[in-house]
Amino acid sequence: MFEVSSEELLLWIKNTLNNKEEDRDSLYLLIDLLGGISRSEINSIRINPQKVINMRVSFESLSENWTEFIQNKKPIQYLSNSCYWRDLNLEVNKNVLIPRVETEQITEIVLNLARDFTNELLISDLGTGSGAIAISLALKNSLWTVLATDIEQNAVKLARKNFKKFSNTNNFKLFTGSWWEPLKKYAGKIDIAISNPPYIPLKVYQKLSIAVKNYEPERALTGGDDGLVH
Repeated sequence: MFEVSSEELLLWIKNTLNNKEEDRDSLYLLIDLLGGISRSEINSIRINPQKVINMRVSFESLSENWTEFIQNKKPIQYLSNSCYWRDLNLEVNKNVLIPRVETEQITEIVLNLARDFTNELLISDLGTGSGAIAISLALKNSLWTVLATDIEQNAVKLARKNFKKFSNTNNFKLFTGSWWEPLKKYAGKIDIAISNPPYIPLKVYQKLSIAVKNYEPERALTGGDDGLVH
């Protein structure tokens, strides 16, 4: 831990922003995910300054990562290897997409479908990535077993690591392989199937921002010429 004062932190924020208010949200996210100090905590110390604040990293480290974000457009989630999604703080890395807010809708659809079920459910999540959707469902109800697949072995390892942060139950099972292929023995037994596959046409992908193209895995984004290959 690095001990700093309220004045030092607030001054660093002011100098780093340098009147560029459009960057404020990103800077606060960096301080939260990397430094361990939330935006609400920063707002609080503006009112009630504290002599000592414990940060996970130094100002030097924060500054280096902020420069990487500004100059090279590397997403803060990859700089910090973490991402807020729903009520979870998930680990992310170059092998998986940063979970989007839009994918929360998939979770909500499943919850609405399953809200009247009081028995066990078998749910599959194909192409799980960081495990965001699958983990949120497995944590929601211990009677639900979620089978998550991904063709990227490193993504499967990460999803397993993410789940272990929140639970030691055995209702979350991971498989390496392409879409349905690893789940053949479950044929006819799955109650709900979920997938958020790569769907961006190649021509559209080429026009995406460098923050996406340079850092997020292309295989998890592109869906062939028309986006529908998967």
